[in-house]
Amino acid sequence: MCTAPFDTTGYSVKEDSLAMHSFWVTARCSSGWFGTAAVKACSEPGTEYQLEGCHNDCFAPESTEGYEVKEKNLRIRSFDVEASCVRGYIGTASVLPCSAETRMYQLRGCQEDLRMCKASSNTQGYVIFERDLVVSIFNVSARCAEGWTSAPGEDVKVAPCTANNGLYHPSGCVPSKYCVSPNTVGYVVDEKQLLVSHFKVEVSCAAGYAGKPIASTCQDDGRPYALAGCAVDTNPCVAPSNTAGYIVKEHDLIKSTFNVEVSCAKGYTGDAIVEECPSPGSAYRLKGCI
Repeated sequence: MCTAPFDTTGYSVKEDSLAMHSFWVTARCSSGWFGTAAVKACSEPGTEYQLEGCHNDCFAPESTEGYEVKEKNLRIRSFDVEASCVRGYIGTASVLPCSAETRMYQLRGCQEDLRMCKASSNTQGYVIFERDLVVSIFNVSARCAEGWTSAPGEDVKVAPCTANNGLYHPSGCVPSKYCVSPNTVGYVVDEKQLLVSHFKVEVSCAAGYAGKPIASTCQDDGRPYALAGCAVDTNPCVAPSNTAGYIVKEHDLIKSTFNVEVSCAKGYTGDAIVEECPSPGSAYRLKGCI
């Protein structure tokens, strides 16, 4: 005689006869379990008959290529598996739970991205580095070629195509153009960068010149940049009406090159100081002697 198995979870069993010569036991899957229940009689007296064929959980498919899968719960009644397409695949991923026919859940919706970009016929000014031309994983970079430089405020970048056999487009490089120095009489210049696209020259008026100096970039390669704003300073200071207590030596009264020496006269003490006039035509100031 056979004996019932210790664990019959997942099965509803009806035992008509456990005798080996007339063994008759039927089973079906319990609620929440799927499959086709089968019963195998024992092979030796006193041993358990076997139940098989019912399941309440799903298995992953043999291949998940193209999908990123997150298995949260594989029980059939509370099945919770999320999926998305991996890089190089396109579409909308979906998951079909397992059923009575199959214990494997199924993945649908992702297909390999076969769309390819190709280079524009004109990439002058760029050195291109092609790593991957597939649209969804496009990986192409660039740098400016010799004789070209990045445009002000722009990064060198490559825009991918959006359709199969579309063109990718690099941007951000412009031809390198350099200015040369002009006549700098009347100016003090500090040439930081003479590249036209990144032009930077700091300028001030030289001694004997006054104004609001400005340096402007050239328009063509090899042309001088422009300096403007400084002119010969013809705005003198005048002596104060009262110089009592001071010995004064006036070397230059022009404001931009003002040069006056001063000391205390006999009978006066202190530290003699002379201050440039505040505006052209006004008197310079003496102080410090008492």
